[in-house]
Amino acid sequence: MSDTAAEDSAADLSGPTIQQIVSSTEGLNVSDTHCCIVPDEKEVIARITTEYCASGEVDWIITTGGTGFGVRDVTPEVIF
Repeated sequence: MSDTAAEDSAADLSGPTIQQIVSSTEGLNVSDTHCCIVPDEKEVIARITTEYCASGEVDWIITTGGTGFGVRDVTPEVIF
């Protein structure tokens, strides 16, 4: 969750790092199909995470960003 990375995916350093760490863990499969960068918007975060949960294709959702002290960092308020 990042306004900056949503506009320029090259700004996302934590997402690819997390993918690499999880992918290197035996028994875990990371799919690029279910990776996305969304802006710090409550409605968008809620919609995407709800769709992933309802799809039956995703067992685990890892989020990064949107947890700072900025006014627009709303991930903790949306993900519960």
